Amino acid sequence: MAAPGRAKGPVADLLPPGPPVEVRVSPAPIVVECSGTRIARAEALDAAGRRITEHIEYVWQLEPPGIGRLETVEGSPDRVRVIGGEQPGSGALSVVASGDGSSARADVAVEVVEQLARGRGAEGIPEPELVHHSGSAWRSRMLDGRWQVNTGHRDFRAVEDRPAVKLRYLAMLFAKEVVLRSHLDPRFELPLEQLVEVAAYADRNIAARRGTRRQ
Repeated sequence: MAAPGRAKGPVADLLPPGPPVEVRVSPAPIVVECSGTRIARAEALDAAGRRITEHIEYVWQLEPPGIGRLETVEGSPDRVRVIGGEQPGSGALSVVASGDGSSARADVAVEVVEQLARGRGAEGIPEPELVHHSGSAWRSRMLDGRWQVNTGHRDFRAVEDRPAVKLRYLAMLFAKEVVLRSHLDPRFELPLEQLVEVAAYADRNIAARRGTRRQ
């Protein structure tokens, strides 16, 4: 029996979350390749452990200088893009979540490595080499026998923190490269790129609608 005066679960869920008393960061620790990229996500919680989704400001910091740099994720202040430095090293990523006159801080270790383990995943596609070229229009390419995926392209940034959608996006890119290498006809490249663009857009919207229905 609930204690007198204490709101039961369903009633408490109707009340807005309180001020932040804890913030969690995932993944933890963060391992990223030199010049590679990884998305970190913060989750602010109130005293009851409820997630706070509105009216929260996040301030991120990466230390020490030279370990890498941070980029904002447009439209998602609770996320940050960690880009590894040119040399391996260790550091820390911190975030302060503030709102309603209160704040909470979290720190996670960051490890920049020369290369992550490569191999073929259970999904049947090889592990791509992630290259951050935000000013380039290409999504993927084959370079000296290596399959490279551009993490700076807007289509990749839209799915990089959504594992299922990201996997389908990578599968489409790999299929495109297989077709191009099989036919060796440059005329296929433009229509295949357009196909990937339309399919990726449709996949993101379908996944977003499914997520809305589950809420």
